[in-house]
Amino acid sequence: MMRKIKILSTLAMSILALSIVMISCQPEEIIDPTDKGVNVRDGGALLQGIYDEDITLTSDVTYLLSGGVHFEAGATLTIEAGTVIESDPSITAAPFCYLMIEQDATIDAQGTPSAPIIFTSGAATKTPGDWGGLIVNGKAPVNKGVNVDSEIAGYPYGGTDPGDNSGIIKYVIVEYGGAKIDPDTEHNGFTFNGVGTGTVVENIMAYFGTDDGIEMFGGSVNLKNVISWANTDDGFDWTYGYTGTVENLLIYTGVGGDRGIEADNNSSNHSQEHFSNPTIKNLTIIGSGTQNEDSKDPQGIELRRGTKAQIYNALVVNFKESLRISDEVTNEHIQSGDIEVDYSMFKTGITYKFPEKITDDDKLFEASADMATWADLDLSTSNFAVVYPGGKDGGTIGACDPSDNWWTGWTRAFVGTTTEIPNYETLADGAILEGNYAKNIRLAEDNTYTLKGGVHIQPGFKIIIEPGVTVKHDPAISAAPYCYLMVEKGATIEAEGTVDKPIVFTSGATTPSPGDWGGIIVNGSATVNKGVDVDSEIAGYPYGGTSDDDNSGIIKYVRVEYGGAKIDPDTEHNGFTFNGVGSGTTVEYIEAWNGTDDGIEMFGGTVNLKYVVSWNNTDDGFDWTYGWKGKVQHLLIKTGDIGDRGIEGDNNSSNNTATPFSEPILSNVTIISSGTQNEDNNDPQGIEMRRGTKGKYYNFIITNFLGSSVRVSDNQSHLNVEDGSLDLDYSYMDGTPEYKESGVIASGNEFEASANVFTSQTITLSGTNGFVGTFTGGYDMNADDDWFDSTDYIGAVKSDAIWLDDWTVF
Repeated sequence: MMRKIKILSTLAMSILALSIVMISCQPEEIIDPTDKGVNVRDGGALLQGIYDEDITLTSDVTYLLSGGVHFEAGATLTIEAGTVIESDPSITAAPFCYLMIEQDATIDAQGTPSAPIIFTSGAATKTPGDWGGLIVNGKAPVNKGVNVDSEIAGYPYGGTDPGDNSGIIKYVIVEYGGAKIDPDTEHNGFTFNGVGTGTVVENIMAYFGTDDGIEMFGGSVNLKNVISWANTDDGFDWTYGYTGTVENLLIYTGVGGDRGIEADNNSSNHSQEHFSNPTIKNLTIIGSGTQNEDSKDPQGIELRRGTKAQIYNALVVNFKESLRISDEVTNEHIQSGDIEVDYSMFKTGITYKFPEKITDDDKLFEASADMATWADLDLSTSNFAVVYPGGKDGGTIGACDPSDNWWTGWTRAFVGTTTEIPNYETLADGAILEGNYAKNIRLAEDNTYTLKGGVHIQPGFKIIIEPGVTVKHDPAISAAPYCYLMVEKGATIEAEGTVDKPIVFTSGATTPSPGDWGGIIVNGSATVNKGVDVDSEIAGYPYGGTSDDDNSGIIKYVRVEYGGAKIDPDTEHNGFTFNGVGSGTTVEYIEAWNGTDDGIEMFGGTVNLKYVVSWNNTDDGFDWTYGWKGKVQHLLIKTGDIGDRGIEGDNNSSNNTATPFSEPILSNVTIISSGTQNEDNNDPQGIEMRRGTKGKYYNFIITNFLGSSVRVSDNQSHLNVEDGSLDLDYSYMDGTPEYKESGVIASGNEFEASANVFTSQTITLSGTNGFVGTFTGGYDMNADDDWFDSTDYIGAVKSDAIWLDDWTVF
C-alpha cells in the first residue's frame, strides 16, 4: 500500500521537512521515490519534481509550483476546496512551472462555488503567460497513436480505453497561464491529452492566459460549465480525434485574441480515422472586435483539417466571420451530414472555403430553418447572460441562462474592473463624444472630454467615467436637442467620482449660462404608471418596464452644471433625469447646479437617492411623476432667483389615480427659497403635492417662500392626506400648509395638526450659504428602514455634517 502525505500548515511542514530532502531538478530527471519535493518556503509549501505517492493540498496553505511538477502512475493528488497554487515567479525559462497528471495518475480537485481552487501566477504583477498550466494525460483513444508524446515535456498520452478515469476537476480556475516555450510549443490554461469519459470536468475557467484557454488532444472526456475568458489565442481548441460532449461553454476572446473555437481532426492527415467529432451544446462566443496578434480577423468558430462536429444552440457575436469551413475534407463532412450546426444564431455569416464540395444546398448551415443569421443580434461582455428561445429539443440558444446562473459566485470578474478586463475602448484626453455607442467606453481619470449633440450609450453596453473627469458640452451646438448624455434602457453607467475628484458635466461656453446644454438622462426598466416602453421627453427613447430592481449602474460624486436646455415650451432638459430607473441603481452625492428647468426629475421607477444637492435651478429643485416609489435622504434644495418650487410631486397628470401611485419616502430635507417670484411672476411653494401623489415626508425644513411652504393641490391628493398615504411629520416650516380644495380633509388630519409639525416658525439657518442648522425633535428613519442613515436632527445638513465638503459648489 502506498504511503499518503498530507501537506499541512507551516509548522507541521517544518517538522515534516526534517525528513525530506529539498530538490530542484526538472521532472524528466529520475527522482528517488524516497526523495520528495515537499518543503517549507516563505510560509507556504514548495511543490517540485515528481511524486509517486498520494499528496493532499489543504486550503490553509498557499502552495508554490517550482518548475514542472508531475504525479506519476498510481499517485493521487487531492486538492481541497479553496486551495491556492501559485507559480514560482523566479522560474522564467522553459518549460516554466506547470502541473501534470500523468497516465494512470489521478487528480481529485473539488472546489465549491464559494471556495474554488485557483492556479495562478506568483508574480507581484500578474501577466498572461507567467506560467504554464494544468495538464492531464489519459489513456483514451487519440488518432495520432498510442502513447503519443505530449507537447509539453514529451510524456505519453493516448491508449485504447475511452472510459479511462483521470479523476475529478470541479470549480477550478487557471489564470495567467499559457507560457510559450518556443514558436511550436506552448502551454494552455487546461490541456487534456487523451483523457477519458471516466474523468469528471465541470465548472472550470481559463482566465487571462496566452495560447489557448482549453485544448483537447484527442480523448473522450465530457465537460460541463466551461469558461475561457480573454486568452490570447483560441478560447477552445481540439485535435487528434476528440469525441467528448461540451455543455454550457462561454468564450470571450479578449483584445488581440484569436478564434473562439479552433477545431481540427489531424493536421498531418485530414482523413485520419477516429475523427474528431465532439458535440457542443449551448455555446456563447463573444469576440473582442479586434484583430489577433498576427493582425488578422479571427473567426468565431473555424472547423478545419477534417474535423467532424455537432454544434447546437450556439450564439456567436462580434466577429467578421462567425463560422468558417476551411478545407476539402471538412466540407465533405458537411455534405455527408457528419458536421451539423443548427439551432444557432450568428451575428455575421458563414464562409465555405471549398463550396464546390457541397452540391446539396440543403446541407448549407444557413439553409436550415432553425439556423438564424441575425444582423440585429446584440450581445456584449457586460451582458453575456442572455439566452434566446428556439434551441434544440425546445431548449434555449446560448451558454448562460440567467435562470441557472451556473457561472456566478466562483468565477473571476467578467466586467467592471478595467485593469482586469480590457474590453473597453479608453477614449483619449480631449476626445469628442458624439453619436451612438454600441461598445463599452471608458473616460480616463482626470481627462477632459467634449459632448457633441445627443450622445447615447446603447443597450447592452456601458460607459465608465473615472474620478476627476470633466465633460463639457460643445458650444457650437446651440439648437435643440442640444448636447446631452443618455444611458439607454438596458445600458449602464459607472460614474464613480470621489470627494476630492468629483466628475463634472458642465458648459463648454466661454461665459457659461444656465441652459447652455441638456444634462444626464438615464432610462431604466422599472415600473412607470404611464406604461411600458414610454417615450422619453427628450429624443423619444423607451423607458419603463416591470423590473423594479433594475440596475442602470452607479452615479456617485457627480455634478451637473449649467444644464436644463429648453427645446420648446413643453420639452425641457433637467440636470439629472431618471426615467423608470430601478432600485438596483446607486445614486449618491449628486449636485444639479445653476440649471434651467428642474435640477432632478424622476419619471416613475424605484431608484433611491442619498446626499443630493439641487442649487439655483430656475424651475423646480426636485420633481417626480408617473409613479416614482423611491427613497431620498439628505436632500438640500435652494431655488434660483427666478426659481419655482423646491419640490413638485405628481402622480399622473392625465389620470390622478393611475397605479402604481407615486409614493416616495423622503427624510432629512432642507428647502430654501431665494425669496423671489418665479419666472411667471407667481409666488412659488416649498412643496406642491398634486395630481394624486402619495408619500411620506419626515425631518423637513422649509423656509423663505413667498407662497406657502406646503400646498396640497387637488382632490385625490387631499384624499391621500385623509387616509394617511400622504403624510408630513417631524418638520419645521414657515407659515401653515395650504389646502386648495377645502372641506376634503377632516379636521385633525391636516399636517399642522400633528404635534411634530412646527408651523409659523422663524427658522434660522446659519453657515456661509445659510443652509446649516441643528434642529432637534426629528424622527430616526433607520428604525423603520435600514436603508436610511440613523439621524437625530431635522433638515439635510447638521452643523457638523461633512458630506457637502469639497465636491460641491454653491
